[in-house]
Amino acid sequence: MPNSVNGDSGSDDERKPAEHEETVLGKRSLNASALTAEPLAKKANVLEEKALRHSPKDEEREEKGRERDREREPLSRKVRAAVSRLARTMYDKAGMKPDETSLSYLAGDDEEFWSSLGIEYDVGDMYEQMEKAGGVRLRSTGDPFITKLVIGCGNHPYEYKAMGEDSKHAHKDAYTVDKSVSMSPTVLGAFGYTNLAPLFLPGVFEQIIFEGYSPVDSAATLDRQPYLLADLVTLLADDGKLALPVGPNQNVRTVVARKKQGRIEVMAVLKGDQPPAVEAAGTEVTENYLKSLVPKAPG
Repeated sequence: MPNSVNGDSGSDDERKPAEHEETVLGKRSLNASALTAEPLAKKANVLEEKALRHSPKDEEREEKGRERDREREPLSRKVRAAVSRLARTMYDKAGMKPDETSLSYLAGDDEEFWSSLGIEYDVGDMYEQMEKAGGVRLRSTGDPFITKLVIGCGNHPYEYKAMGEDSKHAHKDAYTVDKSVSMSPTVLGAFGYTNLAPLFLPGVFEQIIFEGYSPVDSAATLDRQPYLLADLVTLLADDGKLALPVGPNQNVRTVVARKKQGRIEVMAVLKGDQPPAVEAAGTEVTENYLKSLVPKAPG
């Protein structure tokens, strides 16, 4: 369990805000005629087992407990200063330009913002995480019943609160990763740029989706992300599914893939409202495969 955050222990990719397309692993259909679905009976058994072991009432009690813990006392100046330093360190480790708008929140005394982060770790823990993974767990990631990971968003993003859109991105059933602290992610980090997998339980995610941006918009972007595919393989459960946007904004395709025997294999490729292309089904998702889907640099 995480230590108290007020203990004395010491120690761009350009976001496409506002409009988020429905993800192919969410409300958008995977087109059952083209993709092989899990047997319904098997899925029902898994869901029933989870319901028995982790009921909605249990989740409600746990959430209320977490809220009471967060409201018990404000974050200390020591913790706030550490998070501010670590956020900048995260950009340095990822080789990315800092998001100054997001970091500006860290320089202020907005109690509502600091409370929204729900930080559960002390300063020593967070520095160890940054040293090990180039990112920071703001909240615990150890619940094996949370089997969805959303990359590129947060849980009730503070950044969207003024627009009244935070509830659209609550992601209560998921852990989240984002490089902008104002998105209130579970893990503050740049997925793919540093080795964030050690901050989660391995092999538990049945779904991993990228929200609001394409992590592979060019070959050069992919080259800067040495941990992208390795971390996805580590975090996906056996038979877990992945929705990976590939290509620039005006020509994004979504590679729908599944982990099988330690490999990530294509199930289908989606482009807008067009029928899924399944000719690549079974192809391993490698750096070379992803680069084949993005336009070549001019010259």
